[in-house]
Amino acid sequence: MLTVLVYLHLSACLWFLLVAKDERWVPPLNDRQPFGMYYDETDFWHQYTTSLYHSVILFIGKDIRPVGSQQLLFVSGVLLIGSLLNANIFGNIALIILDLKFKTIQEQEIIDTSNTAMKGIRLDISLNTRIVTYLRANLGNADF
Repeated sequence: MLTVLVYLHLSACLWFLLVAKDERWVPPLNDRQPFGMYYDETDFWHQYTTSLYHSVILFIGKDIRPVGSQQLLFVSGVLLIGSLLNANIFGNIALIILDLKFKTIQEQEIIDTSNTAMKGIRLDISLNTRIVTYLRANLGNADF
């Protein structure tokens, strides 16, 4: 999470520096602020939050209409890095879900094997229920 925040901050600062140097930029079509209100402002927080907003837009893979070859190169690089970070995040989430599913499958296999063994030795149904209840309560704490 910290990596994403640092990435967003750095890309916002670099985007601001690049646009301020070029003094050219085209805002997104759905933007409601008048043209030229972004980097002519003297309020630092307005400039920073605007740049951070556009950094987030780039992170999720949307284009912010670069003007000129330097802006185009920067946006291409930021989009590529953002795509790689997104892929990393979703890959880690998929691995966590797979690990949880694998543990659930292992727990169910232990319970099924226990049920089969208890039926094979004709164990009393009340004792069978108590054993299965015990296994379900304690298998969640086990490391496989």
